[in-house]
Amino acid sequence: MELLQNKFDGAELKNLVGKIPKVKYLFIGENEIKDIEHVTVLKDLKELTHLDISGTPVSELKDYREKLFKAIPTLEVNK
Repeated sequence: MELLQNKFDGAELKNLVGKIPKVKYLFIGENEIKDIEHVTVLKDLKELTHLDISGTPVSELKDYREKLFKAIPTLEVNK
C-alpha cells in the first residue's frame, strides 16, 4: 500500500492500522512523520514485512532502523 507524499504527520497511522490489518508492504515515505512513536504503532500489523519511511524526518533520526526493527519484529531486512 502506498501513502507517499500525503503530508500527514504520523499521528494518523494509529487510525490506519485497524483498516489495513493484512498489509505486508507499506510505503509512507515523503510525509511529515517526525516521531518514531507514531511509526511503532504499526507493530499491530502482524503481516507487515516491508516498511518504507524514506524522506521523512524520522528517517533522519539516529538509530531509527534499530528502533523500528525492535518495535516491529515482523519487518524483514532488504538485501
